[in-house]
Amino acid sequence: MESIIADIVKIIKSENNVIAREKALMCYFFDLIRELMTAALEEVDAGLVEETKKQGYQIEKKNKRSVVTAFGEISYWRRRYVCPGKKAQYPLDKLMGYDKYKRYSVLAVKDILQVSAVATYRNTALAVNTLSCFNISHSQVGKLIVQAGKQIKAQQQSEERYDGIAQKKKVPVLYLEDDGVVIKGTKKRLEFHRYQVCEDIINLSKTRRKRVQAKEFVSLSRLDALQEIKAYLANAYDLSDTLIISNADGGAGYAKKDFDEIVGYCKQHEHFLDVFHLNKKIKDRLGFMPAMPSKLKGAVRASLRKTHEAHLGIHHGAIESLTAGHSYLNDFSRKLSQINI
Repeated sequence: MESIIADIVKIIKSENNVIAREKALMCYFFDLIRELMTAALEEVDAGLVEETKKQGYQIEKKNKRSVVTAFGEISYWRRRYVCPGKKAQYPLDKLMGYDKYKRYSVLAVKDILQVSAVATYRNTALAVNTLSCFNISHSQVGKLIVQAGKQIKAQQQSEERYDGIAQKKKVPVLYLEDDGVVIKGTKKRLEFHRYQVCEDIINLSKTRRKRVQAKEFVSLSRLDALQEIKAYLANAYDLSDTLIISNADGGAGYAKKDFDEIVGYCKQHEHFLDVFHLNKKIKDRLGFMPAMPSKLKGAVRASLRKTHEAHLGIHHGAIESLTAGHSYLNDFSRKLSQINI
């Protein structure tokens, strides 16, 4: 620790330019992280020897590998194991989730895809190269997006994916949501279609929320994603006594009838438009009144609340008991306050 502090102090004192100093510090920290990570990985690899040999494998040799992670490119040595009648394997790569022949780690790919959802391939590469400690070209960004789509589709088409489910789960409430994420490419527009399902949403703080038993289904084809979530619900849940609460933007393919197709038979299904698109629709309908009086705004909110409560039967406790402990009804007032007409 003392030597590290000494190095940092040396860098600070050696640079007069504030930008150059911060860049030098950033490079030092990233180099240090990579060095520590390399040592840690090789130590973990050594710790896997005994366990792997118990499975009948023997060490064949050591091979070096390089992987681009969220904190830069790391190179490390790991053991290759062989066993008669079985495929050779690298236990360390399997533990870390470093796929065979893949240059980028899962988190690195995830970060790149998140940026590409709101930027072109070239701007994504620029953002990654500027803010991270590794470089990528715009053509590599495009290849990663295509590879991610193929991998998701392969996982969804696996016939064994539901073999481990012995008994269908019964839950009082299930929340469904879907949307599309547009990725602007160099030649054509790509759109990922995403369906999400969870059993509850927990408020961790004022700004952080966590989904309970969450599952996502993503595909470049909306129909493929729709078929996958249908298969998941049919195999994982018994919905005969379940209230389904779904939410979407109301666009083509994201209406209540589409969710009805996904859900199939259930106790009750209620579908809602998300707050952003609800705001947009109200503003579009009342566009002829740009200076809407505050009393009229309040009347719109009151009408929405009254319609919502009457529709769900909250006054009779029909839904309130089902959603006890769940966040949906508790958050409705907060959602109404977000209608900024």
